[in-house]
Amino acid sequence: MAYVKRHPTNNLKRSINYIKKKSKTDELLTYENRLPKVDIDHIVDIMNATKNKFKKTGGIHGHHFIQSFKSDEAITLELAHQVGKEWCDTFLSDYEFVLATHKDKDHLHNHIIINSVNAKNGKKYLKNDQELNHIRSLSDAVCKEHHLSIITPQKTENNKAYGEWRYQKDSISWKDKIRNDIDDSISQSDNYEQFILEMTKKNYTLRYGDTYKYNAFEHFDIGKRIRGKTLGDAYTEDTIKARIKNKEAEKKEARPFFESYYFLKAVPQKEIVQTDIDLSVLEATNYDDFICRMQGKGYTLRYGEQYKFNSFKHEKMKRSIRGKTIGRLYTEQKIKERIEQNQALLKQAAHKKTIQLNTHTIFSKRYINNKYTYLKPIHLTPLSDNQQAAMQNKRQLLKDNQLIAFFKQHNLQEIPEYLAFKKDVDQHLHSTVNQLNTLGLKHKELLAAYTNNPNPKLKQTMIENAKKHEEIKEEYTALNKIRAEFRFLDRYLLNKQKEKEPTQHTNNISKKGRETNDSSR
Repeated sequence: MAYVKRHPTNNLKRSINYIKKKSKTDELLTYENRLPKVDIDHIVDIMNATKNKFKKTGGIHGHHFIQSFKSDEAITLELAHQVGKEWCDTFLSDYEFVLATHKDKDHLHNHIIINSVNAKNGKKYLKNDQELNHIRSLSDAVCKEHHLSIITPQKTENNKAYGEWRYQKDSISWKDKIRNDIDDSISQSDNYEQFILEMTKKNYTLRYGDTYKYNAFEHFDIGKRIRGKTLGDAYTEDTIKARIKNKEAEKKEARPFFESYYFLKAVPQKEIVQTDIDLSVLEATNYDDFICRMQGKGYTLRYGEQYKFNSFKHEKMKRSIRGKTIGRLYTEQKIKERIEQNQALLKQAAHKKTIQLNTHTIFSKRYINNKYTYLKPIHLTPLSDNQQAAMQNKRQLLKDNQLIAFFKQHNLQEIPEYLAFKKDVDQHLHSTVNQLNTLGLKHKELLAAYTNNPNPKLKQTMIENAKKHEEIKEEYTALNKIRAEFRFLDRYLLNKQKEKEPTQHTNNISKKGRETNDSSR
């Protein structure tokens, strides 16, 4: 059995160097197509020359294919290498490539590095799902010729709508919610009329009876109507009536618990580190103080010129995470800038400066609500420098209006109030993330216990845990939206201060000028 996967590479030298390592393969198990038997640097030069010839130097430089055989497959090194060559000849004969068979693991596997540009016609290799399925079928055909086993494709479920997939990814699918409510109502009902009453109590509007071809359910909060047959064969009107009639038999036959209904994930480590950094940035007076605060929270940091990227590793984490992986605001340079910004705002706060809450009157409410239509240039002709500057100025003023609206919405009139609000949000978000993490880990334990010993009590505990998780997730989303504005709010307040400084400076100069004129008189 051979399994095929493929990924792009933009470092041909490193990739070829890896597959030709002496610890993994040897000279007899390597093969070059449309390339001479030369060193790796020369091979890369030839591949780059092909790109230059057809003027295809941009984009992806090459592709890395891996063909893996089952560990218990009756196959020799020579046969695995031969299968790899025959497979490559079926679709890569016009490409420059290097093939190497590796023997360093418990299963034999072939690595193929190809030039992304066809050496014959100059076309780039096109990768997509159809192409991947095609090359896998070619691999299966070669394996069959050599009497090797192949992978039988498994049937997959029907594709879900994006909204349903997104909802299920974040919490519980809305269709699963309706199914669960129907199942609960069936268990509490002795007849179909009572079932309708139970569903109505749960804020559902139902379509049923001879008036309608299909029964349907619509929940007030979800705002979507869905047919019973769409939910599944077990949710049509006739089937529901039959299930109510045979309820006792259904009770005896334990209904399977579907993990995806109440499956929760713990919060990623990245988000926990992110909230810890945000709090430390707010509390720190300088970068050294920030490092001390992070170390006090159990982190080991890499920073300074000796490291290319800064990174963070908590004592409970298995591996460190780079600042740039967390987000662009978490690199060493950006953290230093954020600390400086906070210190500048604290200086303003010391003078108890009020926040300017007057909006710019050049915008009406209609324009603010429909900003993208308003700011989009109507004419296709290129704008002059003055027109571009005017457009940029309008965009900035519009953003300022939105930020002023934020200050008014949260009743923030002075900078100290804003800084206290900012700290409260970050602390609240930090505790919310920890709560989500605790609930996710608890759910994992409950799920393991339920798998070993299914019982209604455990299931009910899991449902309650999932609902609590969903409530906190909504709170977490709302806090994240507020936190996303802080970067713009900080910049707005600092820019306003800079605008005032030059005017004060010019006023001082004019006063001095008047004094000198008076003395001369």
